[in-house]
Amino acid sequence: MDPRYIVTTHLPELAVESIIMVTCYVNNSTFNNNTASGGGAIYNDNGSMTVNICQFNDNSDGGGAINNNIGKCIVTNSTFTENTAWVGGALYYNGGDVTVTSCTFISNSAWDGGAIYYSGNNPGSLNVTNSLFINNTANSGNGGAIYNNENGSSNVQFNRIIGNSNYDIYNLGSSMDANYNWWGTNFVGTNPVAAGRINNGNATSWMVLSIGAITHHYIPEWNFHGNCRFIT
Repeated sequence: MDPRYIVTTHLPELAVESIIMVTCYVNNSTFNNNTASGGGAIYNDNGSMTVNICQFNDNSDGGGAINNNIGKCIVTNSTFTENTAWVGGALYYNGGDVTVTSCTFISNSAWDGGAIYYSGNNPGSLNVTNSLFINNTANSGNGGAIYNNENGSSNVQFNRIIGNSNYDIYNLGSSMDANYNWWGTNFVGTNPVAAGRINNGNATSWMVLSIGAITHHYIPEWNFHGNCRFIT
């Protein structure tokens, strides 16, 4: 691996640009209070970007603390707090193949897509798993946690999605699979679409929290609801 394209730092202010067709790895880094016109902290223009164990705090931009233009982007084990943008407060993706795994998004804000905005204008897909979205806000638009624009293809599964507005997930008539998430409620007598948590897309199965006491210890169980059975 070429060391020129590995970034590891604890500096309070850092910005990274991945130039066209370059592979860039960003590890164990902190990005605070950066501002730019394209990617408050990181801009990836048709390169291959991997971000792991990073923190993004109070960065601002027209689109995202991380702005991914067409390229491949993998973000894992990272935390995004109070980042702001015109669209996609934490992450803005203009197409490309994007994977977000085991990340935390808290109190990020934008006009649309308080935490993540996926445009789908270019080929690719968005996959979000095992992540936490709390109190992210679409200030004047929709999709406090995730906004999936026209032509976007997104899979959002096995996440905890709590207290985001307006709509936790907003899907503009595109492909959206939002099954098997925990929405902070068991939806007794209703479901994520009817409850106004997601406007459009496949969310017919969701996770249910069932708590029971047994003789030796206490185990909370996460179970599927919808097309699957309850387990208590």
